[in-house]
Amino acid sequence: MNFDLDEEYRLINTTVNRFVDAALMPLEAAVLAREAEGQGYHLTADELEPLHRQCRELGLWGLDCPAASGGARLRRWPWWA
Repeated sequence: MNFDLDEEYRLINTTVNRFVDAALMPLEAAVLAREAEGQGYHLTADELEPLHRQCRELGLWGLDCPAASGGARLRRWPWWA
């Protein structure tokens, strides 16, 4: 049985890893500081808006949604199909 990811899924994995490193990890300190001050651990609207835009630009928005709804209709478990 072959458990290797298809090329499409490897590319998505690489894209997500780069997005996390470049866009999400720099926000960690601010989120942790807010949490330490009792404000909860969340992203602000000013932090979320560019992340949402980047997700759309990278094709990461709605990966498992139907294409008719603007998603990529990506299956969640490709190795089970």
